[in-house]
Amino acid sequence: MLLIGIIILLDGWIVSLFSNFNIGNAIVVIAGVAIIAYAIFINRIKHIKIINYIILICLSSFFAIAIFIFIAGRIDTVNFTEDAVIVLGAGIKGDTVGAGLASRLDKCVEYVSKNDKAVIVVSGGQGPQENISEALAMERYLIDKGISKDKIIKEDKSTSTFENFKFSKEILDSKFGERYNVAYITNDFHIYRAGVTAKRVGLEVSNFSAGIEFYMIPPTYAREVLAVLKMWVVK
Repeated sequence: MLLIGIIILLDGWIVSLFSNFNIGNAIVVIAGVAIIAYAIFINRIKHIKIINYIILICLSSFFAIAIFIFIAGRIDTVNFTEDAVIVLGAGIKGDTVGAGLASRLDKCVEYVSKNDKAVIVVSGGQGPQENISEALAMERYLIDKGISKDKIIKEDKSTSTFENFKFSKEILDSKFGERYNVAYITNDFHIYRAGVTAKRVGLEVSNFSAGIEFYMIPPTYAREVLAVLKMWVVK
C-alpha cells in the first residue's frame, strides 16, 4: 500500500508539472498522501471497523462509477453523415495543445476524412493558465493538420461542458436552422457526461471518442467521477 501511495502521489505531481494544475491532479495527489498515511498507521486503526467500512464503500463506489464511465467511452455512435462535428475543448499550456486535446483533434481529422462535408465547431474559452482561447489553439492545430480554415467555426466563450454545447448549439442553429445532425468528439472518459449534457441543452448527438495517454488516466478519471456524481445530484 505504501508503494501504491507513492506511485499515485508521483503520478499526480508529475502530470501537474506538464499540464495545468486542476482538481483532477489535486485529487490524485491527495489520494496518494491518504494511502501513504493509511499504510503507515494501518496497525493503529485496523481494529476501528467503521473507518475500514467507510474506506471500502468509498473505493467500491469510485471504481464502480469509473468502470461505468470507461465502458460508456468505448461505444462510438457516429455514422459519418452528420452536418456538423463539435470538438470539445480541454486545457492548453500557454498556447500549446496538450496530449488529451491533441487526441480529440486527431480524431476530428479522422472524422473529416470520412465526412468532409461536416462543419467543424471547435469549442473552448480561455482559462486562467492559458494565453489564448482553447478554440484558437484548436483551430491552429487543425490547420496545421491540413484542415481548411473555411471549414472551422470557433466558439471561444465557453468555460464548461454545458456552455460548450449551449454556445455551439446557438452557432449551429443560426447556420442550419432547427434540423441538423451533430457528432461530438471528446476523450473516452468524458463521453458519457458530455452526451447527457448535450441532450440537456436540446441537441440530438452521436459521439466519436478519443483515447488518452496512460499516465493521464488517474487524474482524468478522478475528476470525471466527481463530475458525474455532481451531475447526478445537482442535474
